[in-house]
Amino acid sequence: MKKLTAFIITILMTLCSITPAYATWYRYGEYLLYQSGLAAPVKAVKGLGYTTTSSSARFYTSSGTAYKYGTSGTHTYRQCAQVEDVEVNLVLSKSYRIYTYPFTAYKTTATVTKGTYYATKSAGKFFYISYEGGEGWVLKDNVMDTAFDDGYIEGNKAFGMSINTSCIVPASRSNRPGLRMAPKYVTIHSTSNTDTGANALRHAKYMQSSSTSWHFTVDDSTIYQTLPTNETGYHAGDGTLSGNYASVGIEICDNADGNLAKAEQRAARLAATILNKYNLTISALRQHHDWTGKDCPEEMRAGKSGSIGWSKFKSYVNTYLNQLSEAKLKLSRSNVTLMAGYSFKLTASKKGTSFSSTDATIATIDEDGTITGVSAGTCEINAVYENTDRQCKVTVRKASASGKMNGKDYTSAELSETSYTYSGKNKTPSVEIVDLNKQDLEEDTDYTVTYEAGRSMPGAYDVVITYKGDYEGEETLTYKIKKKTLTTSNVSVSGVQSFTYTGKKITQNPVVTYKDDVLDVSVKYSGKRKAIGTGKVIMTINDTRYTGTITKTYKIKPAKTSVSSLRSKKKKQFTVKYKAVSGGVKYQVAYKVKGGKWKYKTTSKTSLTVKKLKKGKTYSVRVRAYKNGVYAPWSETKTVKVK
Repeated sequence: MKKLTAFIITILMTLCSITPAYATWYRYGEYLLYQSGLAAPVKAVKGLGYTTTSSSARFYTSSGTAYKYGTSGTHTYRQCAQVEDVEVNLVLSKSYRIYTYPFTAYKTTATVTKGTYYATKSAGKFFYISYEGGEGWVLKDNVMDTAFDDGYIEGNKAFGMSINTSCIVPASRSNRPGLRMAPKYVTIHSTSNTDTGANALRHAKYMQSSSTSWHFTVDDSTIYQTLPTNETGYHAGDGTLSGNYASVGIEICDNADGNLAKAEQRAARLAATILNKYNLTISALRQHHDWTGKDCPEEMRAGKSGSIGWSKFKSYVNTYLNQLSEAKLKLSRSNVTLMAGYSFKLTASKKGTSFSSTDATIATIDEDGTITGVSAGTCEINAVYENTDRQCKVTVRKASASGKMNGKDYTSAELSETSYTYSGKNKTPSVEIVDLNKQDLEEDTDYTVTYEAGRSMPGAYDVVITYKGDYEGEETLTYKIKKKTLTTSNVSVSGVQSFTYTGKKITQNPVVTYKDDVLDVSVKYSGKRKAIGTGKVIMTINDTRYTGTITKTYKIKPAKTSVSSLRSKKKKQFTVKYKAVSGGVKYQVAYKVKGGKWKYKTTSKTSLTVKKLKKGKTYSVRVRAYKNGVYAPWSETKTVKVK
């Protein structure tokens, strides 16, 4: 009992609490603000705050005027309604009073009789309809009176995943208000309950005695439905606005003994199934955060370890949604062009698809999908399967005087290749031509092909198709031969060398060769060209057959110095002197005893005393100049015996 109590407390804290931390959060939509005494509600486009009835809540008009919650006063409101566009049939089993706006204060004396009406907007419990006497809002507070759909996923399966409906909240419970909803969104939550065993079943059972309610709970192996999808729930924390009144809520379990990533992937499939059921796009996928600013679904929003993250989750939903949409209905063509008197067979992926033409004076279509051109013009073929429709644009052209079809208009001609790279050999792409029924045309029977001569060098070449038989006219297709791109790895470069510093600008005379061909190149330099350092010679190939840029590196080195004096006048040290080198260099002195490793010292002077040496030992000494990481050759090596 203690464990169950702790579990319920955790659920209440994580699912139900909305704290003032979200008071600076904005929501966007179409809102109506009611205040007593107003002839009509105020229209707002943005709201501030996590609830509509807090002292910090604000709603803003399109001009930026702010309205705050209050019972009276200028720029205040008592009630707020969020308006959504819907397309549903509203079934009324009795007469209902008409309201001019979706608030009880705007009740009129007009009534609408029982029957089925087409609703185009919803706002909380209200639906906007057209009726014989005009238009207006009706207050629908009885879910059993309206049949948008049955509120369940077909076959209780989503992408093969079973949906358990054994824990549907009883209609008598207060957390199942029984208000009919035309879903416009799917809202994703996380339970934020990491207790071991806090899986979908446990949350579904909890809802039987809770004040909150949502539609589905998903863990890594099961899905439980607890509310019909056509009824409102209390999961978004936004009162009578669209989070509760126009969205299907999915809670994802993050229990410690579950696989969160797997649960999120299963929830993505379920979300796509619901979006598809109600003909919604990926833009209708929302986070709990979108309604109140609450940090939920927390793991996905933060990209925590174990979660796939929101971006990947949304991408999965979109992929699954596209698969479902395509699975509903596909047409073999989205565009058809034919001549008056000719026919084309349009096929649909679903048996039982019905076809119709928007203008039978231009083109007709029969039950099996055969389109027949009647007269010149453009129309559309509508294909309908269940609640999905697809369109095919049909263009009909007049027959030519000869009664033959213009090959360019009534066939699809392609080259086997449209781009080649120069190799020195002729390039001859084959021609493939099909008619509107995807039947291959035969060369010499339906057409002939003519190629340009000399098609081995880089350039553009025409292929002329001359139609014959049932077809007439000519068509020209073009392909290209590109220059071959050469790189440093497949050419030979000579004439690029390093120089000794003289203070004068150097000039390279590179020769670039490819397969015994000496190529014409233009030369540019980067880096050092006069001072000591490293430079690059950049060679751009200028050739009718080849292209590319070749880069080679060179160095401008300091001159070689020489040792002018090497003596040991004092104990355990020697002094070495050497000739000065121009170019603003420094010097590196290397020394070692016989059999030892070289040691190094640097200086900007032309002499150096090395101390703390071994008494009586003979040292080898050499010197070189350097600058900018470029070193001159070593001087000759001399020896000295240290006192």
